[in-house]
Amino acid sequence: MRSQFAAIILASSCLFAAGVASHASVTARKTAAPAASAGNSDLSAIKAAYKDRSYAVLTRSAGQMYGAAAPDFMFSDRSGAKINRAAAIQRAGAALSTLGRVVGSPSDPQALTYTVDIMSVTFSGNQAIVIESGQVHALSVSDASAGAFAKAASALNGVYRDVWVRTSQGWRQKSAAKL
Repeated sequence: MRSQFAAIILASSCLFAAGVASHASVTARKTAAPAASAGNSDLSAIKAAYKDRSYAVLTRSAGQMYGAAAPDFMFSDRSGAKINRAAAIQRAGAALSTLGRVVGSPSDPQALTYTVDIMSVTFSGNQAIVIESGQVHALSVSDASAGAFAKAASALNGVYRDVWVRTSQGWRQKSAAKL
């Protein structure tokens, strides 16, 4: 039996400087109840990986963004073009580098936030399908930097269909497709 439940998790990974906190957050809503074979620890593990990804954006760490990715991870863009884990890390690194130049340093607590909204999760055996939305937000960007920010943020912003698999090392992201 599948039921709907609403769960909101604010997973604060705080950077403190000047007494102000910047944060990464993961919000889950309208999530299908885990299947009989999946426990709450499965959902918690996947949410923790998204929290780590949010924190990686804040600290501009492309490698950490894909820390939970399987070695054979593949990313598909809207056109269907696919890239592997190494190319995804390189692409994210370029976007994060640009964000760092136009928004500020990782130690600036007001520079940048990144949120992941988990819209649905469906478990089936050792696999989970997650529909999620990721958004980069800057508290201030100069008019001169607005175009560069928009271009870099568009590489990270979007709605994704992520496939996760349970392995002996825990849950690993097998693929992401930008919808």
